[in-house]
Amino acid sequence: MEDCYFENCVFDWVKFQNSTLTNTFFKNNTFKRNRIQFTDCKADRITYEFLKHGKADLTGITLITS
Repeated sequence: MEDCYFENCVFDWVKFQNSTLTNTFFKNNTFKRNRIQFTDCKADRITYEFLKHGKADLTGITLITS
């Protein structure tokens, strides 16, 4: 998923699997535990920080370093 923008969204039982998230913005979203799940995903730094700020469970996300 690339160059996507989610603002003030509510996620109910969404699962991302084997996805690469780049330049994907999650603004003003709060991720309730178990409502959004990441399995074997990769994310760039900016996407990772937006998810972290929204308190998403980052367990299944690997940060892209290059």
